[in-house]
Amino acid sequence: MIQSGIAPLVNLSYFSQLDFKRRQIVELFHKAGIDDIEVNKTIGMKKPDHYRNKTVVPIKFQDGHLTTGFYRRGSHKLVAIDDYFLNDPRIDQAVAIVRDVLDRYKVPAYDEISRQGIVRYLMVRRGYYTGQLMVGIISAKRKLPMQAEVIAEIVKKMPDLTSLIL
Repeated sequence: MIQSGIAPLVNLSYFSQLDFKRRQIVELFHKAGIDDIEVNKTIGMKKPDHYRNKTVVPIKFQDGHLTTGFYRRGSHKLVAIDDYFLNDPRIDQAVAIVRDVLDRYKVPAYDEISRQGIVRYLMVRRGYYTGQLMVGIISAKRKLPMQAEVIAEIVKKMPDLTSLIL
């Protein structure tokens, strides 16, 4: 099971997740001294996975290459993830493509301890109706090494890319 904090309720059935969220609201009202209110059942989704249209994921140099994922809860250890479960699948593919291109060109991930490196996060957004894809490379520098080559390869591998932002 996923060891990061991205989907803390994933071990519960979807209906149990909805009930858990309803109970959280009841508890919040109770803490505020409001006990004479009825909280209706949480309205669920038809398809409660692979629906998010935006993600921001950290990128680190780990095990000899760039890795994307999420931090293990309460740590700075990145748990490598390829299927984020909640993202539109094209977003997950875009994260992997950009990460792999950056890795191929040896663009270093930013290290918060040494304050060295460049790339900190990848942000990907996909238009629900248009299918347009936006990628943001969040970095500590204004320019990437071999920037023209990196851009050309990303654009070649992602024909649906509408904007690429550094």
